[in-house]
Amino acid sequence: MGGKTGLYLVDLCVGEPRRTNLARCLTARYGQTTLFNHPRERSGVLCGGRVRRLMPRECLRLQGFAEDQIDRLLAITSDTQAYKQAGNSVTVNVIEAIGRRLRAVDEELRRDAV
Repeated sequence: MGGKTGLYLVDLCVGEPRRTNLARCLTARYGQTTLFNHPRERSGVLCGGRVRRLMPRECLRLQGFAEDQIDRLLAITSDTQAYKQAGNSVTVNVIEAIGRRLRAVDEELRRDAV
């Protein structure tokens, strides 16, 4: 599997992990979510059978940076530094979810203590 590149996918979704040539893709649109097997990648992440390296802007977007923040950062730093900034940051949505959960647990513990 994986052809001449020696690369392959591992399907972890059903039963035991197994090698496969199919990528399991999740398509999410407003009011419609589907899961299907895709024999090839169309998002532009694969290039010539290899995984394309994400650009600094893409990495920063994944970490929750706003476009104006990204523009300011990229105007004053090298790509290497931008990759480091993205790698050292924590996704805002994750921190927000953790904070909300901590608050809920704290409120529950305070209610039980009374």
